[in-house]
Amino acid sequence: MNKEGDMKVLIVDDDPDMVASLVRIMKGAGFAVESASDGQEALVKNRLFHPDFLIMDIRMPRLNGVDTCLAVQRERPEVPVILMTGFSDAVDEANAGIFARACQGGQVRIMLKPLDLDRVIRIVRNGQAQDELVPAFPTPFL
Repeated sequence: MNKEGDMKVLIVDDDPDMVASLVRIMKGAGFAVESASDGQEALVKNRLFHPDFLIMDIRMPRLNGVDTCLAVQRERPEVPVILMTGFSDAVDEANAGIFARACQGGQVRIMLKPLDLDRVIRIVRNGQAQDELVPAFPTPFL
Protein backbone atom coordinates (compact mmCIF):
# COMPACT_ATOMS: atom_id res chain seq x y z
CA MET A 1 0.00 0.00 0.00
CA ASN A 2 1.31 3.41 -0.94
CA LYS A 3 1.46 6.24 1.57
CA GLU A 4 -1.63 8.45 1.55
CA GLY A 5 -0.43 11.07 -0.95
CA ASP A 6 0.47 8.32 -3.38
CA MET A 7 -2.61 6.14 -2.86
CA LYS A 8 -4.41 5.34 -6.08
CA VAL A 9 -8.17 4.84 -6.15
CA LEU A 10 -10.18 3.40 -9.04
CA ILE A 11 -13.83 4.50 -9.12
CA VAL A 12 -16.20 2.37 -11.20
CA ASP A 13 -19.81 3.32 -11.88
CA ASP A 14 -22.02 3.60 -14.96
CA ASP A 15 -23.53 6.85 -13.61
CA PRO A 16 -21.30 9.67 -14.94
CA ASP A 17 -22.54 12.12 -12.28
CA MET A 18 -21.62 9.71 -9.49
CA VAL A 19 -18.20 9.13 -11.05
CA ALA A 20 -17.56 12.87 -11.45
CA SER A 21 -18.56 13.56 -7.82
CA LEU A 22 -16.46 10.74 -6.38
CA VAL A 23 -13.45 11.65 -8.53
CA ARG A 24 -13.64 15.28 -7.37
CA ILE A 25 -14.06 14.33 -3.70
CA MET A 26 -11.31 11.70 -3.68
CA LYS A 27 -8.87 13.98 -5.53
CA GLY A 28 -9.73 16.72 -3.05
CA ALA A 29 -8.84 14.28 -0.26
CA GLY A 30 -5.40 13.83 -1.79
CA PHE A 31 -5.73 10.57 -3.70
CA ALA A 32 -4.66 9.83 -7.28
CA VAL A 33 -7.86 8.79 -9.02
CA GLU A 34 -8.87 6.98 -12.21
CA SER A 35 -12.38 6.01 -13.24
CA ALA A 36 -14.17 3.43 -15.34
CA SER A 37 -17.77 3.24 -16.52
CA ASP A 38 -18.21 -0.54 -16.28
CA GLY A 39 -16.57 -3.71 -15.07
CA GLN A 40 -14.80 -4.49 -18.35
CA GLU A 41 -13.10 -1.09 -18.36
CA ALA A 42 -12.31 -1.50 -14.65
CA LEU A 43 -10.39 -4.71 -15.30
CA VAL A 44 -8.25 -2.96 -17.92
CA LYS A 45 -7.62 0.02 -15.63
CA ASN A 46 -6.82 -2.32 -12.74
CA ARG A 47 -3.99 -3.78 -14.82
CA LEU A 48 -2.70 -0.40 -16.06
CA PHE A 49 -3.27 1.89 -13.06
CA HIS A 50 -2.61 -0.64 -10.24
CA PRO A 51 -5.01 1.00 -7.77
CA ASP A 52 -4.57 0.61 -4.03
CA PHE A 53 -8.35 0.69 -3.52
CA LEU A 54 -11.49 0.22 -5.65
CA ILE A 55 -14.86 1.91 -5.14
CA MET A 56 -17.34 0.20 -7.42
CA ASP A 57 -21.06 0.08 -8.16
CA ILE A 58 -22.74 -3.33 -8.02
CA ARG A 59 -25.21 -2.92 -10.89
CA MET A 60 -23.44 -2.02 -14.13
CA PRO A 61 -23.73 -3.03 -17.79
CA ARG A 62 -21.40 -5.58 -19.43
CA LEU A 63 -19.84 -6.83 -16.18
CA ASN A 64 -21.42 -6.20 -12.77
CA GLY A 65 -19.53 -5.10 -9.67
CA VAL A 66 -19.54 -8.48 -7.93
CA ASP A 67 -18.06 -10.31 -10.93
CA THR A 68 -15.56 -7.49 -11.44
CA CYS A 69 -14.61 -7.68 -7.76
CA LEU A 70 -14.04 -11.43 -8.03
CA ALA A 71 -11.88 -10.96 -11.15
CA VAL A 72 -9.81 -8.24 -9.44
CA GLN A 73 -9.35 -10.47 -6.39
CA ARG A 74 -7.99 -13.26 -8.58
CA GLU A 75 -5.38 -10.89 -10.04
CA ARG A 76 -4.66 -8.72 -7.00
CA PRO A 77 -6.19 -10.19 -3.83
CA GLU A 78 -4.61 -7.54 -1.62
CA VAL A 79 -6.70 -4.71 -3.11
CA PRO A 80 -9.60 -3.62 -0.86
CA VAL A 81 -12.97 -2.97 -2.51
CA ILE A 82 -16.06 -0.97 -1.58
CA LEU A 83 -19.08 -2.27 -3.50
CA MET A 84 -21.82 0.36 -3.55
CA THR A 85 -25.44 0.25 -4.60
CA GLY A 86 -28.42 2.56 -4.70
CA PHE A 87 -30.80 -0.40 -4.57
CA SER A 88 -31.54 -1.67 -1.08
CA ASP A 89 -33.09 -4.77 -2.66
CA ALA A 90 -29.64 -5.57 -4.05
CA VAL A 91 -28.52 -6.40 -0.53
CA ASP A 92 -31.40 -8.63 0.48
CA GLU A 93 -31.27 -12.30 1.44
CA ALA A 94 -31.88 -13.42 -2.15
CA ASN A 95 -28.42 -12.15 -3.01
CA ALA A 96 -26.72 -13.47 0.12
CA GLY A 97 -24.75 -16.13 -1.76
CA ILE A 98 -23.48 -13.66 -4.33
CA PHE A 99 -22.22 -11.23 -1.72
CA ALA A 100 -20.83 -13.91 0.53
CA ARG A 101 -18.84 -15.16 -2.47
CA ALA A 102 -17.51 -11.66 -3.17
CA CYS A 103 -16.71 -10.97 0.47
CA GLN A 104 -14.93 -14.23 1.21
CA GLY A 105 -12.14 -13.64 -1.29
CA GLY A 106 -10.67 -10.52 0.25
CA GLN A 107 -11.36 -7.17 1.81
CA VAL A 108 -14.81 -6.16 0.60
CA ARG A 109 -17.35 -3.79 2.10
CA ILE A 110 -20.84 -3.22 0.72
CA MET A 111 -22.32 0.25 1.23
CA LEU A 112 -25.68 1.74 0.26
CA LYS A 113 -25.88 4.99 -1.68
CA PRO A 114 -25.94 7.78 -0.81
CA LEU A 115 -22.50 7.14 0.60
CA ASP A 116 -21.21 8.66 3.81
CA LEU A 117 -18.29 10.33 2.03
CA ASP A 118 -16.32 11.14 5.18
CA ARG A 119 -16.52 7.48 6.10
CA VAL A 120 -15.44 6.39 2.61
CA ILE A 121 -12.39 8.67 2.82
CA ARG A 122 -11.51 7.27 6.27
CA ILE A 123 -11.84 3.70 4.99
CA VAL A 124 -9.62 4.40 1.98
CA ARG A 125 -7.03 6.22 4.09
CA ASN A 126 -7.00 3.25 6.45
CA GLY A 127 -6.39 1.02 3.43
CA GLN A 128 -8.77 -1.69 4.58
CA ALA A 129 -12.31 -2.29 3.44
CA GLN A 130 -13.00 -4.36 6.54
CA ASP A 131 -11.89 -1.95 9.23
CA GLU A 132 -15.16 -2.26 11.14
CA LEU A 133 -16.49 -5.31 9.41
CA VAL A 134 -17.31 -8.73 10.75
CA PRO A 135 -16.85 -11.01 7.74
CA ALA A 136 -20.12 -12.98 8.04
CA PHE A 137 -23.15 -12.11 5.91
CA PRO A 138 -25.14 -9.86 6.29
CA THR A 139 -22.85 -7.71 8.48
CA PRO A 140 -20.87 -6.22 5.56
CA PHE A 141 -23.81 -3.95 4.73
CA LEU A 142 -23.00 -0.58 6.17
